[in-house]
Amino acid sequence: MELTYLSNSGFLLSDGRTALIFDDEGRCPDIINRAALERFDAAVFFVSHSHGDHFSPGIFSFSDVPGVHYVLSDDVPTAGLPEGVRAARMRPMQQTAAANCSVTAFGSTDLGVSFLVLWNGVHMFHAGDLNNWHWRAESTDDEVREAQQAFDAIVSQIPRPIDLAFFPVDPRMGSGYDLGARQFAARIRPRLFVPMHFREAAYAATDFQSSLAVPGVRVLPLTESGQRCELPFGAAPRPTSL
Repeated sequence: MELTYLSNSGFLLSDGRTALIFDDEGRCPDIINRAALERFDAAVFFVSHSHGDHFSPGIFSFSDVPGVHYVLSDDVPTAGLPEGVRAARMRPMQQTAAANCSVTAFGSTDLGVSFLVLWNGVHMFHAGDLNNWHWRAESTDDEVREAQQAFDAIVSQIPRPIDLAFFPVDPRMGSGYDLGARQFAARIRPRLFVPMHFREAAYAATDFQSSLAVPGVRVLPLTESGQRCELPFGAAPRPTSL
């Protein structure tokens, strides 16, 4: 299984026959394009919500490529999606299947959903905008407490084990920017944790790798668009560049 970082919260997973594309915002046409998708037997686009840093309507231009599926949060506009295309619109706690994946949607503390995907025997979780969103320098104690409670309520529903998790570490939050990521890692214990949603602030991902100390959890910071890593679960991942 190969993992490629696209941008922000966007990733491509491939086993050579199937491609899973999460939250492609359309900034990597050299990686996500018609010719590339046609090399796969199936490709599934996952969109956690409609924010522009997680979704590009341009992904619908691939709807006529054989084997392409879409799994979308139900807030995602589908005006550019032709009728009859393989597409599932999801709300929290709904389930669907796409290509050879089983998918369960969970909630978000912002817009849309998060995804739990079972594929090739691997349980992977893409958080979308699920996070303990708080700004300690600006939020009141009540707002911080409410953010924590909302986050806890969703995380408590997520089953274990998780092999691979994509989760935000967003330095725009200031102090405690990685609190939600630390709490998620400690409670869910994913075998491999991939930070996301840091934009150009790559230090957020590498700092998180350096500072997280949760037994059984390895952090893989992918910080450059196009950076790839083989994921032979059980061996140490080694990121490389194109």
